[in-house]
Amino acid sequence: MTLDLFIILGASFIALIVGGLTGIFGIGGGFLTTPALMIFLDIPGPIAVGTGIAMMCFTSSFAIYKRRGSDTINFKLAFILAIASSIGVIVGMYFLEKLKHVQPLVIMGKEHIAVQYILLLVFVFLLLGIAIIMMIDFLAGKDKTNPHIGWFSKIPFPPYIQLKFLHVPTLPLIPVLLLGTIIGILTGFLGIGGGVILLPALIYMIGQQVPKAAGTSLMIVWFSTLVGVTGHLRSGNVSIFLLIAMLAGGLIGTHYGTVIGLKMHDHKLRFYFSFVVAATVLIVLFKIINITFYN
Repeated sequence: MTLDLFIILGASFIALIVGGLTGIFGIGGGFLTTPALMIFLDIPGPIAVGTGIAMMCFTSSFAIYKRRGSDTINFKLAFILAIASSIGVIVGMYFLEKLKHVQPLVIMGKEHIAVQYILLLVFVFLLLGIAIIMMIDFLAGKDKTNPHIGWFSKIPFPPYIQLKFLHVPTLPLIPVLLLGTIIGILTGFLGIGGGVILLPALIYMIGQQVPKAAGTSLMIVWFSTLVGVTGHLRSGNVSIFLLIAMLAGGLIGTHYGTVIGLKMHDHKLRFYFSFVVAATVLIVLFKIINITFYN
């Protein structure tokens, strides 16, 4: 893949924005990185996935360092979810490799590269659901004065784990492991760090407050992207020069994003996050409509 000045500058700018989101919300930013590389810079899907994961591995490492001493990372929960997520990453990468060899899709009389089209469709449905859930939560008027009680705490399914930082500290282990596995599959398949799913999952399913969910999410993202980048390097899905261009902007964005994120109110974080996800849905949906009906 040839890199010109437009791609280098464009990749750096995308990484700057994504790095900011990584610092603010504790997400890897892959839900934005992968489709942005595909849509705006015409980067092939597998390369966008692999290079995006590599970039997230660096930016999440930096964001964790910036959060040191903030008491926003629960290492016990992060470790449990990361183990399950690592297994899921391997499964997700397997599906992506299979999809690379699928015959072109014929839609509206035109051929489309299967891996590109399917990745974009999955992004739309996944992110739309997350945006709707978080917007409904915001409109319901919940704030930090009301304790978060996770959905999992209502499931009577042993064995259990104890997480003392939660309002209801007893959680069933199996649903937690399944959550981690699903997040890992999406990381390997879509090139997302999992944070875009982890943040709402830690808030609504586990019951964490948003600042702590953001920090814990970052640690899990780091684990899953570390596994993912190793596999994608072996598969040839990482462009080193593209990665270098992205790191130039990504680390700067992560620095300032973390400063902002540690100062923001719990309720506002959820509100702004829902708009970021919704904006990404619109961008991807526009691309799908454009390639389906006009290109």
